[in-house]
Amino acid sequence: MAMKKCKECGADVSSSAKRCPSCGKKLKHTGRIILGILVVIIGIGMFGSGLSGNNNTKPTSSNAQQQEEVMVVDYKTLHADYMANPISADEKYRGKTLQLTGQVGTIDREIDQRTYVTFDIDEYFNNVRITFKKDQESKVAQLSKGQTITIKGKCTGTLLSTVVALDDCEIIE
Repeated sequence: MAMKKCKECGADVSSSAKRCPSCGKKLKHTGRIILGILVVIIGIGMFGSGLSGNNNTKPTSSNAQQQEEVMVVDYKTLHADYMANPISADEKYRGKTLQLTGQVGTIDREIDQRTYVTFDIDEYFNNVRITFKKDQESKVAQLSKGQTITIKGKCTGTLLSTVVALDDCEIIE
């Protein structure tokens, strides 16, 4: 066994001893403390990287099916559900992939330059706002107001309590 010096009395003490046999002083085992801290830091790092979604594992076939599940919803029903009770509607739709068919109301760009269209409910800013993936820009450029389209995208909930938003959408042909 390795020996070390007691900081209190200077006596030689075994590195595995908990107290100095000469003076009785409790010995600190900094090596164990440092090891413990390293284990905690590594554990936090591993846990954090797992939460970030950057793992490169491929989904199993059952996971792939769950990810590809698409809920077909009438856009007016979706909007009405959010206007009646946004908390209940979030439980039903938020984070899920929805398929909607409707008439194009507005065609424009977000501040971050992503393209979007709206399916209007009425003239008082009540609508479903559909923001598209970047690779859909050429398809959105070919749309015209009043045209009926079918889209698929993730529901993100409400904006300003009158708009239901979908993100990462694509036009289905």
